[in-house]
Amino acid sequence: MVRNGLPLNGYANGNIDKAIALKTESIHMSELNLLQKLIYQQALRLMPYVFWTLVAIVGVFMLVELSPKEDGLKYLDKIQHALIFFILSVSGCLAFKKKTWIVTLGLAIFGAIIEVLQAALTTTRTGDVYDWLADVAGILIGFMIIFIYRQFKPKPLQ
Repeated sequence: MVRNGLPLNGYANGNIDKAIALKTESIHMSELNLLQKLIYQQALRLMPYVFWTLVAIVGVFMLVELSPKEDGLKYLDKIQHALIFFILSVSGCLAFKKKTWIVTLGLAIFGAIIEVLQAALTTTRTGDVYDWLADVAGILIGFMIIFIYRQFKPKPLQ
């Protein structure tokens, strides 16, 4: 027996509406999955702009003169460096997914240049190799997370 294009094998007359509701829900879920995929694709298209904007912001703020620091958490500065470069690494790897090694190396060089410029151009900041190592740690953590995600991400059905 068929009703509204749905086979009703095994459904008693009282469950016909339930079968229609399940089919309708299935259609809505596939539409929702398509919408999520489209939003994800649009977000990925914007990632190069997001990445370069973040690089510019970091470059400017890392060279801004600061007031003297108050003693706070002992390694807060290193945590901030690692977190900033983690975010840059993730956004760069998402923006340029076929060039993640170039992004990783480029960000490490960018971090080193910032440290040199801080020592040369500012009076309240100093270039610090440990800041650069914190940058590299953040970059590598971000790269590894993206790498692992891509290895275990479910492949779309063809």
